[in-house]
Amino acid sequence: MKNASIWNGILASASKNLDPAEIEKWLRPLELSELRGDVVTISAPNRFFKTWVEDKYIGVLKEALKDNLFKADDIKIIVKNAVPASKPVHQPSAPAAKEESKDVYGMPLDKMMTFENFVTGASNSFAYSACVAAAKGFNTLYNPLYIYGDVGLGKTHLMQAVGNELKENFPKLKIIYTTGETFMNEFITALRQKKQEDFKAKYQDADVLLFDDIQALAGETRQKTSEEFFFTFSFLYANQKRIILTSNAAPNEIPDLDKRLTSRFSAGLMVDVQPPSVEEREAIIFKRFEMLRTEVKPDVVRFLAENVKSRNVRPIIGVITTLHTMAELQQTEITVEFAQSVVKTYLSKRDKVLSPDEIILITASYFHLKPIDLKSKTRANSIAYPRSVAMYLLRQKTSLSLNDIGSLFGRDHSTVMAAVKKITLRLETDEELKGTVADLSKQMKMNK
Repeated sequence: MKNASIWNGILASASKNLDPAEIEKWLRPLELSELRGDVVTISAPNRFFKTWVEDKYIGVLKEALKDNLFKADDIKIIVKNAVPASKPVHQPSAPAAKEESKDVYGMPLDKMMTFENFVTGASNSFAYSACVAAAKGFNTLYNPLYIYGDVGLGKTHLMQAVGNELKENFPKLKIIYTTGETFMNEFITALRQKKQEDFKAKYQDADVLLFDDIQALAGETRQKTSEEFFFTFSFLYANQKRIILTSNAAPNEIPDLDKRLTSRFSAGLMVDVQPPSVEEREAIIFKRFEMLRTEVKPDVVRFLAENVKSRNVRPIIGVITTLHTMAELQQTEITVEFAQSVVKTYLSKRDKVLSPDEIILITASYFHLKPIDLKSKTRANSIAYPRSVAMYLLRQKTSLSLNDIGSLFGRDHSTVMAAVKKITLRLETDEELKGTVADLSKQMKMNK
């Protein structure tokens, strides 16, 4: 009890230099274990916390201890109830398997996609909180829960975390996890085999429907599938069943999505997931290495966070997996120098892209124009058409958001969205435009 009281005083002192959110997230879970002379021992709940606190908060803790009249020449952070490791740092680890559960009636949930393994930050905190609330009980106050954002930002992880949590706490619930493509393929198979009623019964019997990539149902060629989903959605909604959806865009930004679905989705709780900041990437990298049971120093994590340039998390995970595997094979420590060689190779293969200005220049030159022409206010077709092509290529070949692309041309995101949609639709039937885009793409490859 004495240590707990002392620790509360230390937290009060630390609050002078830190935001309350930081205190609650990173320092409150710590415990004061021992005060012995000049050495203060603090226990952390896991290795991830230990490494993060050692890198970010030792200085703050020393000042807080001094404020409370404790001399702290050495602060040791230990992992609470840790079992001493008997193997080297780089020990072989089996890949995370996707295990099928009898409690999930659709596609299997990935057991590694839990709230514990998800790193939260400003870019995803609202979505995370909404999913945690959804997993705590069968609450339909905001139904459906619609999670949207670019690829590789954790939408599927959050959705499956809800499924895994519900499965653990409410084992009798019938949970169905599926994707837009899987739903469509199952529907086509049911039509071909004349088993439409079985198909309807499977989905309408769900207590919880986790539906990934809802945008896959948009488009004229998928009208029947979209209609079938509308009936499924309406049935589950009317019966107060939990529905969670993910998409790469907000409902009103999905081209050719059934207007009835757009309306229904918009009536629920919509939460977006944004690209992570450098600090959030650091936390993600720490967490991923912890999941691989590989310890790395903070300078390596910082190097990776600052140099793996990507709006989504998947390339970062790819680099981490490569580093982990190569370090195991070579039985070597992961240092900044070692990481530099791996990241250099990775970036040259995956992330070498033209700058936005270069893409605009190449597009303008192709149409015998100058970049200033594409950025002008004129709406003449001789300028507007090349401008739309440039916007489309920027969306396809960079990680820029609609707002970012719009700012390059002095337009808002809705103008860019309309231009991208227009070019996308024309590419389906316009052979001349297909040739134009192919020629431009070839030129851009030659300029890399």
